[in-house]
Amino acid sequence: MASNVKRIKAGPDALANGDDTSNEMEMKSAENDKTWEKYQLSHVIRENKSGSLLEVSSFKVRSGDEANPWRDLYLTVQATQANVYDGRHLDLAAHFTNATSDHVTKVEDICACCWVNVGKDENEAIVAIGSTDGVIQIISVAECRVLMRLHDKDVTRTIVDLCGSKREPYTVTCMSEDTEGKTYVDTWDVVNGVKKMSFLVASKGEYRRVQYVPSRETIVASTNSEIALFDRGVETSRIELPSKCTDVKFVSRTMLLLHQESGSCCLYDLESKTKRNVFPNQLYLTCITVSPCGKYIAAGDDTGSAYILELDSSEESALQSSKVKSCFMTSCCFGSDAPNQLVCSSADGTLWRWTKNIPAT
Repeated sequence: MASNVKRIKAGPDALANGDDTSNEMEMKSAENDKTWEKYQLSHVIRENKSGSLLEVSSFKVRSGDEANPWRDLYLTVQATQANVYDGRHLDLAAHFTNATSDHVTKVEDICACCWVNVGKDENEAIVAIGSTDGVIQIISVAECRVLMRLHDKDVTRTIVDLCGSKREPYTVTCMSEDTEGKTYVDTWDVVNGVKKMSFLVASKGEYRRVQYVPSRETIVASTNSEIALFDRGVETSRIELPSKCTDVKFVSRTMLLLHQESGSCCLYDLESKTKRNVFPNQLYLTCITVSPCGKYIAAGDDTGSAYILELDSSEESALQSSKVKSCFMTSCCFGSDAPNQLVCSSADGTLWRWTKNIPAT
């Protein structure tokens, strides 16, 4: 694939100090000396607990500012805590910690999280976090409180993944596994606290992710080797993947982004059954993401670098986090204005945010 690779280097003290930095980064083309737009490693945040950040995801809300009517919020999960950051300066907007109670002595780890679609109420932000004890907590970001706890009283299941429905407001879909290894998918109404639908995905199999087909209510459950599609709880198809994968994301209704176990990444066309490798093959990629518009994909690797690809132009951008210390990227996500912002989390508990400089008009 013919592409122009841009490598962007941050200041040498960015990670060592753990502070915000606004040093402009130089970009060099791997193929020619063309002058590219400039990116900034605009923020580096070290969370207050040591350990890996499990996931980072973004959500767009109304800001109340006429000049900048929209802003992004970023949700991170680490061990027993979840944090929400304001997208403009990565200021901490809300903090949640799983706590003990009179009848619970063990603090459960958070194992999954997602944003809840709030429909037309664009000033509201709600997150769902799932714990290893099978409880889903629905939390208001503005009020910094738990609105509801969802769980099955009669069964014991471990939560595997959570996702919000983009077409059905106030709906959370949960993938869980019981003690016998059976995998289930449940959809919850987070307003009334009732289960809307529940179905068995498989009696055996290591299912890792649940998501929706873009612009549809088709639920997709994926393992490292196949995906299964369900309409209203009824399986409609099961598709074998061309290689073993650690993650699968939909780019469009007919295109998948596959994070392969080899550490490489490819696009897989469901109609033609063909795949195309993306990003340099020598990289060992550790996380992938797709922009909300479906026009860009990104990945992080085991050295602290991130890569952005514009699908229409096949133009790749390489963003290097630090020249001092490498870090293992665990998750990445675009802001709503992709590709102008990319946020990555790393195994040492650091949150990185790259911002593309937009020329003044």
